[in-house]
Amino acid sequence: MKLDFDPRKNMSAFAYLIAKINSKIGKIIGKINDLLYIRKIAKNWIDVALFRIGLKKTLRVWFRDGEMFLLKNHMFYFDFWKQKRL
Repeated sequence: MKLDFDPRKNMSAFAYLIAKINSKIGKIIGKINDLLYIRKIAKNWIDVALFRIGLKKTLRVWFRDGEMFLLKNHMFYFDFWKQKRL
């Protein structure tokens, strides 16, 4: 989305820099939390992480409760985890 104004003009350069750093830190923390959640429920969490970054083409997730699920491509990966968390 393109803004009609430049947000940097409404804040100091330092405040803008801090906001950008916080944004990056928030994304990193979100990824760490996702990894910790996956590690808690999947036996083969390393395979899940490799699939997420694209080093594996298909993924067979073995859950700690004995359930198994096969993902053949990345299209459904994030939707799958959203449903699994509910």
